[in-house]
Amino acid sequence: MMMSQSLNSTQYTINSLLDLSDWALALANVLSPGDVIALHGPMGAGKTTLTQALGRALGVTERINSPTFVLIHEYDSGRYPLIHADLYRLGKEQADGLLDELTPSIEDGNGIILVEWASESDDILSIANWEVTLTPDETAEEKRLITVKGPSEKLKPLESWKRNDAGVMSS
Repeated sequence: MMMSQSLNSTQYTINSLLDLSDWALALANVLSPGDVIALHGPMGAGKTTLTQALGRALGVTERINSPTFVLIHEYDSGRYPLIHADLYRLGKEQADGLLDELTPSIEDGNGIILVEWASESDDILSIANWEVTLTPDETAEEKRLITVKGPSEKLKPLESWKRNDAGVMSS
């Protein structure tokens, strides 16, 4: 099982759903099997939308839905298995207990695990090697600030992903 590690942080401005898809592709290119991503943000921030974009970037062909009511969905059609969990409806004790269900996937290290509302579980946060926080911009419907904490060697390639306010790639 992964141990908590020191994470570096960087931020990105996402101006549209196209930007979000492009950013998810950049993230997919640096992820490895065994990565555990804690997703944070208020209701409607785009956590499931980001998961859908990341799934497409990883080649997932199944429809990715929010696992709010079933807690965990697993998608096996992509480059790596994608395990998508949602802790929104769970209390702290139940959320921490979900780690038992995720442990086999974590220990085999073959897939990528994304956990929405990960802040509900100290146990999940302790093993996450990525944290992604989506903060909506109240002035523009699709605009988001994404704060990413992750391993420095994996964040470095992501730093080249930048867009200016016009949505044009900049270097």
